[in-house]
Amino acid sequence: MAATAAATAVVRKADPIVQYVVVRADLANGLRWPFGAVMTQACHASVAAMHRFREQPESLAYVADLERMHTVLVEIKDQPALLGLSEKLRASELDHHVWIEHPEMEATALATRPIYRSTAPKCLKKLRLFKDPLPRDAAEQPPAALAEP
Repeated sequence: MAATAAATAVVRKADPIVQYVVVRADLANGLRWPFGAVMTQACHASVAAMHRFREQPESLAYVADLERMHTVLVEIKDQPALLGLSEKLRASELDHHVWIEHPEMEATALATRPIYRSTAPKCLKKLRLFKDPLPRDAAEQPPAALAEP
């Protein structure tokens, strides 16, 4: 039993289970939504996808080790691009949830169900990591432990 758990840990490290969360960059940049509101869209999409696909084996494995979950937060230009990505994911048969913000009725974010990183379609892998759109001075920088490597 211990050998099986160790082997599983090695496989997960080599090919981790990840959840991709895609947020519209124009919400903060062009439409001037507060940064917290933009991050809330990502949270809504992630939780909705986890709930919808909670019985999938990868979803169960993803939450079985809460301290080692991997989430990839990426950005996409705007609503048409987000909806186009959703169509590509649907064509790839990758389960995902598009978050629609109410009462605006705008698609603001999308999250996939957890998948093995190696199985992610190219349309996800080519997206840029989400960047904080707000300029920060040195005093506002996150602690080194939280900064990107």
